Amino acid sequence: MKFIADSMLGRLARWLRLSGYDVAYANDVSDNSILEHAKSGRILLSKDKKLCEKAKNMSIDATLVTSDNILEQLKQVVRERKLIIRSAPEFSRCPMCNSDVEEIKKEKIKDRVPKTVFERISEFWECRSCGKIYWHGGHWKNIRERVRSLNMGV
Repeated sequence: MKFIADSMLGRLARWLRLSGYDVAYANDVSDNSILEHAKSGRILLSKDKKLCEKAKNMSIDATLVTSDNILEQLKQVVRERKLIIRSAPEFSRCPMCNSDVEEIKKEKIKDRVPKTVFERISEFWECRSCGKIYWHGGHWKNIRERVRSLNMGV
């Protein structure tokens, strides 16, 4: 399932990417550009009621996101789109650029992460496009807890 999120839903786009969903982020582009992009088979995610109505009139699948709270946004999209939210890098896309991430050997990233991270972490993932390195840091526990609550609350 592929999405396009409008400029008001950047955090939602990143969370869905972390769970492996292909989410184009339409920041600083016109509504017409968003709709053209959505025509290629992406589901529009927007907080703009008029944009969602226009999309539906053009037979573009769209979800009007109703909350400003990221957890409520995720719950809504998960419920309405019957998504599974995951919290494992091997299923993720890069939250920054939406490209695939792949596991990378630890020795290849020695000079690209802080020394303390390199010493205590054994698994790393790299974005194929932007080169950003990811690992199970302290923030990962918080991500897993949120994902667990989302999947249980749906």
